[in-house]
Amino acid sequence: MDYSVVRDAIEDILDNRIGFADSKLFNIAARELTGLFLGFAHEHNESETLLLEFLSMVKKHKITNIDTGGDLKDVSDLIDDNITSNPFYEMTEFALMHYRPGKVQAGPGEFFLCFYDEGAEFGVDNHIGYDIKVAECRLELKKLGSNFTTPDIFDKYAESGDVDNLLVVKPVSDAKKPKFRSKFISIDVNRWRDAFIHVEQSDGLLNLRFK
Repeated sequence: MDYSVVRDAIEDILDNRIGFADSKLFNIAARELTGLFLGFAHEHNESETLLLEFLSMVKKHKITNIDTGGDLKDVSDLIDDNITSNPFYEMTEFALMHYRPGKVQAGPGEFFLCFYDEGAEFGVDNHIGYDIKVAECRLELKKLGSNFTTPDIFDKYAESGDVDNLLVVKPVSDAKKPKFRSKFISIDVNRWRDAFIHVEQSDGLLNLRFK
């Protein structure tokens, strides 16, 4: 495989995502992602042509409609079938779900959604009040089961006016044959109690659960 060609394709994707203006962060992400995709291609004996076709589709892909009804949905529903049917989608799903460039503070799903949405805003600024902007929607993301949330925090998101929707992800596992692919629930942040509850555990921590 030609490293430079794949690196250029990755950089083209990052150029179309907001949040990578800092040259140091851009280079870190480009280097790490190029290595990630080349590694998977090598391990699964996939061709450079197939990889470049995948990256070309991702470059201009837009997420246009995130269901906010509070129902459990497949993350793949947000992404074009031509992309999800390419082997590189499922091959890299777990890795991209948990990926964060360098030392950026980002939770599961944040970079993943931005990667698949042209013009998305990857929130590297801790002062903007939301995690990412995807499909023109300001999102606060949490992982299902997160202990780093409380009802008060969610209420503050709603009161701030900086967040449109709460989106909770349940990423795919890293098993060889996962029982399920990545799932999500999204809902207007003012209605978060219609879809989620916090369950207190024996250690006193609150665990986020679907209703």
